[in-house]
Amino acid sequence: MHYPFDLFISAAWFAAFGVFVNWIHKLPCGGIWHWSGLANGGYCSQWKAAEAFSFIGACFWLASAL
Repeated sequence: MHYPFDLFISAAWFAAFGVFVNWIHKLPCGGIWHWSGLANGGYCSQWKAAEAFSFIGACFWLASAL
C-alpha cells in the first residue's frame, strides 16, 4: 500500500544525487568517484559525504519500495 510513496521518495533522492554530482563537477574536488583525502574534513569532504548519503538513501528507499 505504501510502495508508491517509497518509490517517489527514492526518485527524489536519486534526483538529489544528480544535483550533487552536477554541483561537485563544478568544484575543484576531483571526479565524483574520487574518494581519497576525505578524512581531512575539508569543503570537498562534506559535499562528497552528502553525495554518498543521498545515493545510499535512494537505494534503501528503492529496496523498501520493492
